[in-house]
Order: sequence, then structure tokens, then C-alpha cells
Amino acid sequence: MKIAGIRLAIRVRTRRRANGVETVVTIDHRIPGSPMSAAARWRISTAPARLPASEFDNAGAINRRFSEGRAIRCVDLQTDTTTAAVAFHVDASVALPILLTDVATRTDPDWLETSQGCVPILKTYLHELGSKLGRPTDVAYFAATEVVADAYARRYGFRRAPVPSAWKASGPYYLVQPLADDD
Repeated sequence: MKIAGIRLAIRVRTRRRANGVETVVTIDHRIPGSPMSAAARWRISTAPARLPASEFDNAGAINRRFSEGRAIRCVDLQTDTTTAAVAFHVDASVALPILLTDVATRTDPDWLETSQGCVPILKTYLHELGSKLGRPTDVAYFAATEVVADAYARRYGFRRAPVPSAWKASGPYYLVQPLADDD
């Protein structure tokens, strides 16, 4: 999936911490709803947010990651509604891809299809972040169970892969999604 202006919209800086260097990611990007429209329909943002647990599955995990600066949300600008959010991890090793740690989609049936459709858009930002940081452009994910692994493979295009040695303790259900070639 190609999104105009995505590379410029992702800002990365580092800051020193007591335990080393931290990568700080900032995104605030407005994108149109279709290639035929110039008007912004969606806002992709790392700005702090609180997802209501009554409206999102996995809200608690995403909210913790927002407080750490490691979550991205998609906002429908027509309704000012957050539709989906993802959380991620940037490993200290540049040989490892960006790790998708959590996904939050809306639980309301009226929003579910839109919410699930926004997740691939958010993952595109993770692919681009990996590229910008000089990492593999795959996005990785550890599923809690085989059922979840199969669901992510079907819904979001992940495939099973061997677990990198640095992440062996993280579990057996390791998935990756290569950057799609839209050319």
C-alpha cells in the first residue's frame, strides 16, 4: 500500500536515557479517503490518546503503549472517531524488524469493518518506520496462540516464519508481513 507523503510524515529522533538511547517516533499525517480525492479523510497520529475499554478490544494494552510513545491511531476526520490503533516495539538490534505488539479495533458492529480496514494502513507506517530506521521492512508479530496466528494470517497478510534467535523466548507463533510491492 502506497501512501503519499508517508516518509516525510514519520519523524524520528533519539534521546539519551539512563539505560541507553531511545528512539522517539512522531507521526501526524492526514491522508485522503481515496486517490481521487484531495480532501483529508484520515489522520494517522502518535499523539497521546485513551481508547475507551467499552469501545475497543485490547484498549488497555494500547493505552499503555500510547503513554510510552509506542502506539499509532487512525482517526476518521469526518466523525472525529478513532477507528483503530496499533502498538509497536523498536528493538535495540537494527537487524530485527519493527514488532507489532498489539492491535485495537472497535467492538461496535457498525465500525468493525472500517476498524479492521484501518489496521493495514497503520501497518504501512510500521513498514516505513523500519525502512527509515535502516531495518528490515517486514513487520513482525508474536501471536498468543495458533488460532490468533491463523486469524492474523488471513486478516492482515502475515505468514509464519522462523523465530529470530534474539526473540526465541517470546514464543513459537512468530509471524512476519513483508512490505507489499504495489508497483
